[in-house]
Amino acid sequence: MVETVQQTILGAMRSQVACPNCGGEGKEIKHKCSSCNGAGIARKKSKVSINIPAGVEDGMQLRIPGKGDAGPKGGGYGDLYIHVSVKASEQFTRKGADIYSEYSAHVSELALGNEVSIPTIHGKKSFKIPAGTQSHTTFRIAKAGAQRLNASGTGDHYVKVVVSIPEDLNSVEKENFEKLAQVRDIKIKAQKKGFF
Repeated sequence: MVETVQQTILGAMRSQVACPNCGGEGKEIKHKCSSCNGAGIARKKSKVSINIPAGVEDGMQLRIPGKGDAGPKGGGYGDLYIHVSVKASEQFTRKGADIYSEYSAHVSELALGNEVSIPTIHGKKSFKIPAGTQSHTTFRIAKAGAQRLNASGTGDHYVKVVVSIPEDLNSVEKENFEKLAQVRDIKIKAQKKGFF
């Protein structure tokens, strides 16, 4: 400790502060090394291998014990915190352990029913589209989702069936759609051609 005395109008005021040379340790380093300048800590970069657990989500933090900065005066190492950023998929959307996707179906598949195969994160899975299914109907494929974090089991895969109307009908397709309209007694008004 270093004791200082200051004269004031009220008399002498004494105060004690930690020694600036030894930092209150009672020992002074006479020959300080060039790396740490006597602090006992040198800054270095190192690579750390970590395991990303199944089911981790975007924005989560992973704590790696003992891989952080060294403590002062020979203290232990702190912890390393990893901020996880999960790249978005062009094919799937994730909500917790559940996965969502869309299947573009031909109108005949929805009308007549079909068994189709779709990609999931576990490979291709098949499911049945019942006859008369409406567009934007969602089906559930059990246990085809993501692994639950720190728990057993997986989520589900939800697939939304969306009708895909062909834009370039050939003559046979056009004729069949016209026949279908007649069976349903639907009056189709011919599209008027413009000037161009």
